[in-house]
Amino acid sequence: YGVVQCWTTEAGVGQGINSEELGSLSKLGCGTTLSLVQALVKGGLSTVPRLWLVTNGAQAVPAHHPVIPGVAQSSVWGMGKVISLEHPELNCTRIDLDPEETYEVQADALFKEIWSEDSEDQVAWRGDGRYVARLVGSHHRQPVAQQADGKTQKPLSFRSGASYLITGGMGGLGLLVANWMVSKGAKHLVLLGRRSPDDAGIKKITELEMAGASVVVEIADVSDWESITGVLQRIDESNRPLGGVIHSAGMLSDGVLQNQSWSSFERVMAPKVQGAWHLHQLSQNQPLDFFVLFSSAASLLGSPGQGNHSCANAFLDGLAHYRRTMGLPGLSIHWGAVSQVGEAAERGADVRASKQGMGVISPAQVLESLELLMSGSDVEVGVVPIDWSLWQERVTQWRFLADWQETILEVAEPSKSDFLLKLEATQPNERRLLLVAHVRRQVANVLGISHPESIALETGFFDLGMDSLTSVELRNKLQSSLKRSLPSSLAFSYSTINQLVDYLAQKLNLTDTQQEDTELRSLDSYEEKSSELSDTSPRTEFELEASLLKELEELENLI
Repeated sequence: YGVVQCWTTEAGVGQGINSEELGSLSKLGCGTTLSLVQALVKGGLSTVPRLWLVTNGAQAVPAHHPVIPGVAQSSVWGMGKVISLEHPELNCTRIDLDPEETYEVQADALFKEIWSEDSEDQVAWRGDGRYVARLVGSHHRQPVAQQADGKTQKPLSFRSGASYLITGGMGGLGLLVANWMVSKGAKHLVLLGRRSPDDAGIKKITELEMAGASVVVEIADVSDWESITGVLQRIDESNRPLGGVIHSAGMLSDGVLQNQSWSSFERVMAPKVQGAWHLHQLSQNQPLDFFVLFSSAASLLGSPGQGNHSCANAFLDGLAHYRRTMGLPGLSIHWGAVSQVGEAAERGADVRASKQGMGVISPAQVLESLELLMSGSDVEVGVVPIDWSLWQERVTQWRFLADWQETILEVAEPSKSDFLLKLEATQPNERRLLLVAHVRRQVANVLGISHPESIALETGFFDLGMDSLTSVELRNKLQSSLKRSLPSSLAFSYSTINQLVDYLAQKLNLTDTQQEDTELRSLDSYEEKSSELSDTSPRTEFELEASLLKELEELENLI
């Protein structure tokens, strides 16, 4: 059984919609979904229900079905990817219905999808059938100058008589792009931000002006209609018409869904959702060369703890497609973690990316990719370095990544012996110790502790520095290695190694040997056993660690 969330389907969109109405539609979709997920997880239900998120015309499908009138609903798809990572027990599935069909046809498609037994979790129904989402490799594999497929674009350049607007223009990423644009011929830049540039920003702007560019600094909130309208009016009055938009404004407020409030979603979504919509409305009648939206890998692949960020960027992805259906330029780029510049870099995004099996993008790679994509015709592209050897399990489980199976086989290391197989092959009275060693390693991994054995069995995880994000990461790692569904509150409910092992031992139906493992022994018998251990033949890493842990537990009991 499960829950089918259809509130989102009521969130249509029209050209005349204002930012306040768009905010209400976002709350109708993402806000209700947030409350629903929190209720389902905290409800204490004996059987966790499945969750279906339904939208209506929110996704772009092949060229013969280009219309996406439900662009305001596209944010929910970004949230769904984070739900799947934070709460895989909900088996969250996104379904996009055909906006051109009758309610009866839509209901029939929805019924078929709910009763479908396959593992697809991103589905769109259109008049001619059922479509499923796939991540495919881009044809952009080399820099422009190296491509030899006959489709090489001309080097990108900017019109000297046009103005180019960069939102988030005083941030590290915005200034990086500004410098690149000037090097490509741009003469008039408008850098927009909510705060005045800092000393480093002032220095960069001065360098741009010394290079021959005219730089206008606008202190305004892109999510405020009156403020951004004033900015566009001043550009019109400058006699240097707007030639293009780079929308890189954004903010972060990370936290797992269970700890998030709608107000934190609104703060993160405002510059992305309302801000992008304002720019779209105010520029749609101008002959722009480009309209580039800086999205994130979070809305492409999901990112635990970034539900609001994923929602916000999924709207940008939808808007790029929406503009293309209107014959307007639109490009959404899912950037991975960028090193050295931007708020994400300041917040240690490289650490987050590494834990998720992704690398970081250098500033030079950002600019090279940006030139390549702005010279092409793609609508939505991800620029994300991925270590596929660390994605083996996710690729095999997530149909969205099905096309990358061969890549995994080529680059992944041979699969190591499955932990459960080792557990089954271990003597019953040693299994708990093997499980202790395994849990210790996982805790150490998510917390960045180099010596797992240093974690005491009764030390609280949160005393070690665990937070809500790393608790989700721990749950996911254990769920993956033990092949058992585990609650999202795992680390909160069982907050020490011993407590967690007790719980997992029950889930795994391990033989109860705790009494034997913890039985007090005399020092003489302990020393005798230690002597016997030293004479044994070489053992595997798991066996050695289990034996050592057993000795340590016996020592603790003696003390």
